[in-house]
Amino acid sequence: MFKENTNHLQGNLLSFENDLSSQQKKQIRFKEAEFFYQNVFCQIVEDDFSVLYSDDYSRPNSPINSMVSCLILREKNHWTFEQLFDHLYFDLLLKKSLGLSEINDIPFCYTTIFNFQKRLLEYYESTGNNLIENVFKKLTKKELK
Repeated sequence: MFKENTNHLQGNLLSFENDLSSQQKKQIRFKEAEFFYQNVFCQIVEDDFSVLYSDDYSRPNSPINSMVSCLILREKNHWTFEQLFDHLYFDLLLKKSLGLSEINDIPFCYTTIFNFQKRLLEYYESTGNNLIENVFKKLTKKELK
């Protein structure tokens, strides 16, 4: 069952950012993580990926924008999946990039990201439509405007 991720839009009183010093709060606003969050993560149209999920009432999907963003960052940084998960667990700037507010927030597990990639591939093989490529086309189109 497809469900859009809007958790990142809600403020959280327990956010790790509340524990940062005022100097750290100022600095984090100018890091690549904030730019990525605003210009990539928040711009991913999750509904485009609803074709990968059943319409039947079932367990909802993990956040699409988190998985797509992690796949992008993994490629950009030449990380293995193990390195990606190390960053996902321990890197506050990566958490900021993904709109995660609590240190313990982990949006998906190994199995979920691998199943997501499998669904993307199966969908591409059956339709010829590359959903990840479409994300880049939409992001580029918005930036060009």
